[in-house]
Amino acid sequence: MRGSRAKALGLLVIVLLLAALAFRNGALAWMCLPLMSYLGLGLLLAPVREDLRLRASRRCEESRGAGSSSIEVILRLENEGRRRIRLLVIEPRLPGMKVAEDALFLRVDLEAGAGTELRYTFEARRGRFRWESLRALAGDPFGLFEVETLVEAGCEILVQPHYRRMPSIPLRLAKTLSSPGSIPIRLGGSGTDFWGIREYRQGDPLRRLYWRLNARDPLRRYTKEFIQERTAEIILILDGRERMELAVGDESIFGREVEAVASLAAMLIRQGQRVGLFIIGTVGRSVMPDYGRIQLRRILNCLAEVQPEREGSRNALHYLPALRYSRSTFMIIVSPFAKDDDSVFQRLRALGYQGILVSPDALDFARGSTAGDASTALARKACRIERKIELDRIAELSFPVLDWRVGEDLSGLIEARLRLAGRAAAGRGS
Repeated sequence: MRGSRAKALGLLVIVLLLAALAFRNGALAWMCLPLMSYLGLGLLLAPVREDLRLRASRRCEESRGAGSSSIEVILRLENEGRRRIRLLVIEPRLPGMKVAEDALFLRVDLEAGAGTELRYTFEARRGRFRWESLRALAGDPFGLFEVETLVEAGCEILVQPHYRRMPSIPLRLAKTLSSPGSIPIRLGGSGTDFWGIREYRQGDPLRRLYWRLNARDPLRRYTKEFIQERTAEIILILDGRERMELAVGDESIFGREVEAVASLAAMLIRQGQRVGLFIIGTVGRSVMPDYGRIQLRRILNCLAEVQPEREGSRNALHYLPALRYSRSTFMIIVSPFAKDDDSVFQRLRALGYQGILVSPDALDFARGSTAGDASTALARKACRIERKIELDRIAELSFPVLDWRVGEDLSGLIEARLRLAGRAAAGRGS
């Protein structure tokens, strides 16, 4: 039992009794009687923990908006005891919740067999929210004594990260899988775009006969060929190292990276590609490549819970397990990039992997939070020059690099950068 008012009244009674004894004043002693009666009545009416019989249930309903989700929590509390109780219900505030403080408290007088509800709504960008119990403080009618108890009310909800619907990126990859898809390759076969004409072979579909040319030469048969279209295996690699994190107010560069990876996954799976996920800095957090909506759900569920972690001996970028994927895999690495990471891209190119580095510009992201004096501008300029040198060093390895300002549309930038890299490769080949 506890209660600040009861303690204050008890202390006042003790002071009055001591003063009455010290000064031998009967009036002071008589003044204690109403206070002691007040305390005694409150103690008599105070609930006992063993007599509290509360039952609670909780359910959550999510509604997705622009940039975040609104989750309505409905808490139902019932008094299964035999007496009326006065309750203060306190809901726990979980990390990642944006909710008003007064929405998590409820004062109510519950009759025997009656019930009440506590409803509140909080906003969250992503994460797993799990409740196991709630705190209930039962007190006497005067608010002097309180009994605290925990009532089981389990519930769990997973808020997936939001993603933008990106327009499709026309990929032109040197290595693809053998299964049919949407990526055109420089080979004739079945597809939609015209490739060429060849002589008819036994077994060719009759619908591909080139009747106009066959009419000119009745003794020979010709058939049309189309550009083969295949699918690709694409691995989205997210840099989850804590030293790469940068937060400005409620926004963080890691949160923007998560939204970008989620948007890319949704777009690539919509194209029919085989997409997987690997997170640097989180041991065991990966999703093997697969197709379809269920695969997108797996990736979003993995991204919902990931947080930046300290870099250990086995979760650095240098320990990227590239060999678990086939050599035809295309890697999209989303990372702010550190100075000592260039050797990783040398290793990937030596192993024959193709990919692109999408590097969020941390300097542009933090522009609004830095001072505007001359020294800060000079330091920002020096950092930008150093960053360009490091990114150009990776680009020289024939590994395309995209210097991404987090507010810009990512799909168009990746398409333009891959097209530019393809022209450069064709120029070197000629």
